[in-house]
Amino acid sequence: MHGRPVSGRYTCCSATVRKDVREAKAWQLLSNVRRPAEEAFFAAERDAAAARRSQALRRRLVDQFDRWRAGGPVSTDMTANSLADFTFFLRIDDDQGRIWEGDLSPASQQDPHQDPRAVPVVGFDLWEIWWALNYRWDRMVEFLATDPSDPDSWRSSYLDSLRISLVAVREADQAMVALGQFLLDDALGVITDASQKYVFKPIAFKRPYQPDLKFFWSDHKDFSPFLILNVTHDATGGGGGTLDSLDLGVTMGDIGGDFPEENADLDRAHVEYLFTYLAGVHHFARSRALRRINTWQPADFTPGV
Repeated sequence: MHGRPVSGRYTCCSATVRKDVREAKAWQLLSNVRRPAEEAFFAAERDAAAARRSQALRRRLVDQFDRWRAGGPVSTDMTANSLADFTFFLRIDDDQGRIWEGDLSPASQQDPHQDPRAVPVVGFDLWEIWWALNYRWDRMVEFLATDPSDPDSWRSSYLDSLRISLVAVREADQAMVALGQFLLDDALGVITDASQKYVFKPIAFKRPYQPDLKFFWSDHKDFSPFLILNVTHDATGGGGGTLDSLDLGVTMGDIGGDFPEENADLDRAHVEYLFTYLAGVHHFARSRALRRINTWQPADFTPGV
């Protein structure tokens, strides 16, 4: 007598579970149909490429053990990556939500006409992003239609609502360097020019009294990235304003030096060395690399932004 109700409850439960499973499968099938086949294909390709890179890296490390056992040299030097070895994940938000996110690749080579000590050192072309967004990014279109001749107009402009987040990703092993989330800090352009440069610096969460966030520091140095958003204004009303490019640089501070308030912007080679160190290096090379970083002096670089 007592078994029948129990059996009935189990049967009911089993039927409910089967129904939930069928519904879950139906939703999954619907999701698969809605998701473009190309997206799934490229996701699988990226996963396969990442697995191949991982296998190659671990074999390279084990091969090094064999060379050491055979009496080969033990290297304690760090080999720096180039900026072309990194992809940069960019996200742009404003006070109303997400604007855009995706991966950007830096210019593979520096402009041959540019001083190698010039800053910033990493540039990203935003033309394709702007071309895809300008028809629906009304607030940016309106800002670019303003006249930049008012030296203080940018302080209460739409740019104040922007948040730009950036992560550097080393393609070889997917190691990441979180550079920060950046807010508007300053304007560098000549007010009579249509082309303007707006500086964004990383915020220090829950510490509003700190002007910018250091993304790495040691006993002797600290480092803070900055972004420069390059735009072209069109105050004629023709809607010709454009979002042109985004530049990245890194400012170094000398902690406890003769002039602790003195900052300097790193050149390209030193940014590459720093990003490589932060993304991760062999533990045999780590302490020596840090000692080298601590020898850098502000006088060797361009004064900071």
